[in-house]
Amino acid sequence: MSLIKIFIMLAPILFIGCAAIKINDTAKEVEIINNIPSEYSCSYLNVVYGTQGNWFTGGWTNNKNLIEGSRNDMINKGANLGGNLIIPDIFHVTNAFLYGASNSTFMGKVYSCIKGAEWVNQIYSKKCFNYQDYDSCWSATWRLAKIGKTKSALRYFEKALKNGWKDWNSLSTDPDIKSIRNNEKFKNLVKKYRR
Repeated sequence: MSLIKIFIMLAPILFIGCAAIKINDTAKEVEIINNIPSEYSCSYLNVVYGTQGNWFTGGWTNNKNLIEGSRNDMINKGANLGGNLIIPDIFHVTNAFLYGASNSTFMGKVYSCIKGAEWVNQIYSKKCFNYQDYDSCWSATWRLAKIGKTKSALRYFEKALKNGWKDWNSLSTDPDIKSIRNNEKFKNLVKKYRR
């Protein structure tokens, strides 16, 4: 068999080995961040390792694709565990060849998180609307205002006032509600209940 025929047979394998691993459709919502935001409620799942490259394909794959592919492999594995957030822990590149990396590895901690407004509603809705707990209503108000969910924040604020919340000093000093402080509905609610 000639060298040309061997190259033609091996070319698809080499090109597949050279491309970065792609993110699966089921993993597109996975976030990679350094710290869990305070408005997230997360459960730790496990550690995952993402890799791309080996002694054979690593020499044919450019460094960018090795790094991107190992990152994407970590994301895919995190999604397979049911995670939607990964905190990267270790990144490692092996330089087996003089001209570049031969493989790349990412390691990260995988979490399943309820994020933002979804988390706030899950935690506080029942306490606020069913049990008339004004502290829960207020907690939901400032958390939603902090992440820019004005309409939902005002709905909880109105319920807090109806349930008897009266910490008027915090309305002018709490930095978490600055996004709603100048809202007309907010001002009207304060005017209505502050007597």
